[in-house]
Amino acid sequence: MDLNEILIDGKRIVELIPHKPPMLMLDTLLNLNEKLVKTSFQITNHNLFVYQNHFLEAGIIENMAQSSTLIAGYEYYSLMKKENKKYIPPYGYIGAINHLYIKELPEAGNVINTESEVSVKISGVTVVTSRVFINEKEIARADMKVFMDI
Repeated sequence: MDLNEILIDGKRIVELIPHKPPMLMLDTLLNLNEKLVKTSFQITNHNLFVYQNHFLEAGIIENMAQSSTLIAGYEYYSLMKKENKKYIPPYGYIGAINHLYIKELPEAGNVINTESEVSVKISGVTVVTSRVFINEKEIARADMKVFMDI
């Protein structure tokens, strides 16, 4: 199945992952295929993870994790639709975070773009490298193991 160049807004994203506002840290799905997902997120002053006008480390990590779960979530969603079954977004859990590097905390009002690339995916465990950008500038990266309850 080719999942390239899919554009989904926040209204559809809440159908794909179990997170709901105020914990939803994604606005738009920009691109998705079997190895890569690209998302964007508009940071607002009212976000739970904004303090003194900056999006905190926990918010950046949560954004990376939610972006990563879209890969498994979208594939499962497609399968359930194909089989005409009711879709319930699976829960995901961060099993490990390695090589976390946060160079800059974005300010409220910024849009961050996140790319999560799969290196291994076996039995509900997805190992990804996530990178967060403001415009073209990388501000954070991490390797994560995300466990999906599928």
